[in-house]
Amino acid sequence: MPIMMKHMQLRAAVLAALRAAIAEHTTFIDGSPVALTPDSLPAIAVYISDAQPVENALDEALWQASLHVELFEKAESPDSTLDEKMVQKISPTLMSVSVLKESTQTFSTQRYDYRRDEEGSIWRSAYLEFSITYYQ
Repeated sequence: MPIMMKHMQLRAAVLAALRAAIAEHTTFIDGSPVALTPDSLPAIAVYISDAQPVENALDEALWQASLHVELFEKAESPDSTLDEKMVQKISPTLMSVSVLKESTQTFSTQRYDYRRDEEGSIWRSAYLEFSITYYQ
């Protein structure tokens, strides 16, 4: 399976699980968002970055990457709103995605951080970043 197809499969599985778990109006984005408007919030983006073959692996088909799940809310939302949604909905859903468990060799939390829209002051976000390894 080409690596791009594997990435599509992983993102689709995460997005499907999140759609099933989150009942309130939410925009789901396959990939890193280019521009967000107030009408598209809240939003959740799922994207993969820094994909590369694992050095010194016996099998050249072993890859590593970062999987990002980013929650966007309106700029005036407090960090506690982001944290609550991450704890109550997103994190438990991610831990139960069977395709992630079946399709990855490793899946571990790497980072939790916040970002803000410095240009338009439209959104603020919290994101979970996972380190994953998987076979092509």
